[in-house]
Amino acid sequence: MNFWNSLTLKRSPSQDAVEDKEPSPNNANVSETPRNDVPVPNRGPIFDVPKDALSIPRRAENQNDNCWSQPDACSFRVRGANYLNDRIKVAGDFAYHLVGVDLVTADQPIEHWASKPGNLISIVNKIHAEKQKKAEKPQEDQKVQASQKQKQKKSQDDEEEGGVDLDGSNPDPTKPPFIFLVNFIMPWGHFLAYFSPGHSSPFVGDPHFDKLMLDFISKDDDFRNARFKIIPRMVEGNWAVKKIMGDNTPAILGTKMTVKYFRGDNYFEVDVDLTSSKIARGILGTVKTYVKSVVIDLALILEGQSEEELPERLLGALRFYRLDLDNLLSADTVAKLRKHLL
Repeated sequence: MNFWNSLTLKRSPSQDAVEDKEPSPNNANVSETPRNDVPVPNRGPIFDVPKDALSIPRRAENQNDNCWSQPDACSFRVRGANYLNDRIKVAGDFAYHLVGVDLVTADQPIEHWASKPGNLISIVNKIHAEKQKKAEKPQEDQKVQASQKQKQKKSQDDEEEGGVDLDGSNPDPTKPPFIFLVNFIMPWGHFLAYFSPGHSSPFVGDPHFDKLMLDFISKDDDFRNARFKIIPRMVEGNWAVKKIMGDNTPAILGTKMTVKYFRGDNYFEVDVDLTSSKIARGILGTVKTYVKSVVIDLALILEGQSEEELPERLLGALRFYRLDLDNLLSADTVAKLRKHLL
C-alpha cells in the first residue's frame, strides 16, 4: 500500500462537493483543449492533517468565511508545449496537492519556518513515523535486513546532500512525504501554504515538471529567482483589489523582492519577504483593507523557459475566503497548541 494511502484521512463526499470548479476565462491566447501532451502526475490523495493542527480551517460544506480550499486548476493559464513559438497558454493542472495553510501573527519575521517547532511538516513526519512503527514486523530474513541497511545508508547519504529524495522513479514509502512550503512574510505575520505530491520524491513523472523541479532544488538562487512565480486571481471582491493585484497576471517574485530558499530532510521552503518591496507592501495594504470581503486564488508555478521545460504544470494553488485578521493566533501560540500532536 502506498504510504500516502495509509497516512491520509480519506476525503469525504462533502469535501469533494465543496471543491471549487470554475471554467477558465475565455481568451484568444488560451487553449481549452484537454492536455494530452503530458502524463498524469504520480500523486496520492490529498492528505488531510488533523483539524486541531490547522491555524485556519479547510473549507467545509456551507462554510464561506475565514477558510481555505484548493481551487480548480483549469482556472489558471500556463504556458503550452509550443509557447515559445505560438504564445498560446493552456488550462493548468496540478503537480502537487494543497496540504494545509497557516495564517499567524509574529512580532518578528520568521525565516526557515520548517525548522521551527510546531510547523505542519513536523506533524506530518510524526504521523508518518507512528504509522511506520505500527506497520513494522519482525524481519528475520537476512536479505530483508540487508535491504533495510542499504536504505538506511541511502537515507544518511540523502541527509548529507540536503535530505530531499531525488529518486523519483521509485519513491520510498518508508520515508515521509515531500513538502513544498511557501512562507509569505508580511509586516504583521505569516501566510504559509504547504503542498505535496503525496510521496517522498519531489517528482511526479512529468519530465518537463521534474526537470524544472530538479534544477530548482539543485541550482543556485539566481536560477530560482528567475523561475518562481505566482498567479493571483480574483474570484470575488472589490474592484480596487483586482486592479492593484493584477488579475491572472503572472509575477516572478525573485526579481521584485527578497526571496530565500531552504532545503531540509523532506521539504523545500521558499520564504517570500513581502515587506522588502514597496509595491508589494502597497498591494498588501489594499488587500488587507478588504480581506474580509474578498475571495482570492493564488497559484504557484516554476516558469518554463525552454522546450524541455514546457508545457508548464502548476506546482499547486490555494483559495482563501474572507479572512478574519482580527482574531489570528500568534506563531508561538500555534506551536504550543500543537505540542500534543508531537
